[in-house]
Amino acid sequence: MENSIKNITLLFSFFLMFSVVASDFDLEKTTGKPGLVDILVVGSGPAGLSAAIHGARARLKTVVVEGRMPGGQVANTAWIENFPGRYPKVSGPSLIKDLRTQAANFGAEFVRDVVEKIDFSSWPYRVQTEQGKVFHAMTAIVATGVSPERLGIPGESQFYNKGVSHCAIADGPQYKDREVVVIGGGDTAAQEVAQLANFARKVTVFVRSNKMRAAQISQEQLEDFPNVFMKYNATVKKIFGNGFGVTGLQFADNMSGRLYNFPTNGVFLAVGNKPNTDLLDGEILLDKEGYVVSKEITQETSIPGVFVAGDIISGRLKQVATAVGSGSQAGFDAVSFLVDRVGIMKRKNFDYLVCFCRRVSYSDIVKAVKGGSRTFAQLRNKLPVGSGCGCCRQKVMEILEKELKKLHKDG
Repeated sequence: MENSIKNITLLFSFFLMFSVVASDFDLEKTTGKPGLVDILVVGSGPAGLSAAIHGARARLKTVVVEGRMPGGQVANTAWIENFPGRYPKVSGPSLIKDLRTQAANFGAEFVRDVVEKIDFSSWPYRVQTEQGKVFHAMTAIVATGVSPERLGIPGESQFYNKGVSHCAIADGPQYKDREVVVIGGGDTAAQEVAQLANFARKVTVFVRSNKMRAAQISQEQLEDFPNVFMKYNATVKKIFGNGFGVTGLQFADNMSGRLYNFPTNGVFLAVGNKPNTDLLDGEILLDKEGYVVSKEITQETSIPGVFVAGDIISGRLKQVATAVGSGSQAGFDAVSFLVDRVGIMKRKNFDYLVCFCRRVSYSDIVKAVKGGSRTFAQLRNKLPVGSGCGCCRQKVMEILEKELKKLHKDG
């Protein structure tokens, strides 16, 4: 892996040297790599879609490979109550639809496929999908999210989709006026219970410890459902049923150690998640649980030009709002990487947004400089740069200095 990274770094150095002297930047012609993509986003949950919005908005060719479950787990989430600006709540499918529409309107392209392999041994990175599509990505943003964990107990696999489920929003209506069980004590479990309580006659929650880990407000909301019952200090050992589906489970009382049978029509698993990082194993630095290790508080990984976003990041809060934030940052990081380190501006007729907030383009600044603006203050008289967030000021100053040098040289 170290040799691969060194080779990639050397290739970047060569390419940067070339881009300084090239008069017509044509990466496909230069590298001989077909199917080139400026930013390839792997995953289409809130993190991936947010990254795509910022990549496409910068007028870079941005392609999203949607994955096995377009929209991620959020697409199957009934309600989100803590997403900023969407008060009192927003449905998961609605939020995903809005993010996808926004990305598409800025020019992002979507591919309904699953990434099978990414080759990090050379750059641009070769990305292959299950359907045989091949992309060569100048930058990659991995936002593959997490998948629900399983218990690994007898009967779980046998009755999966036959009474055992991970998704109340999809399968809950099947249990109208029936009795179901939810296994878990976190926020995911609380959300599943709230969804199921609207359909089932009775919902029993099995929690291994003596209390739930879910947020206090979520626990308080469950108290409003008269058909929800808690069973603490209980570990489910086995799920059983017949040819028609689940009929019950066996659990252990953690205090006494005794085993009991419990009749139920359905079992919903809410015991945590595992990161979808098998694609990256052995290539990118992962922690012991399989989450991607990013550099400090950035979205950069251990490989140049590869960024990470969303729930697969080690040590980050697993919330929709933080996924959107990390996706946005990853999009910015990818744009900056292409502009600052790769020198993509040498591409013929290339233009990009310098200020995302005020939609000021590189060409707008060049035009203003040619029109007589020689200082930052003079630029602000013509363009809304440095207003509001002010995050573009440094970039504008760099462009201003570069264009003034060009004028001095040409003059």
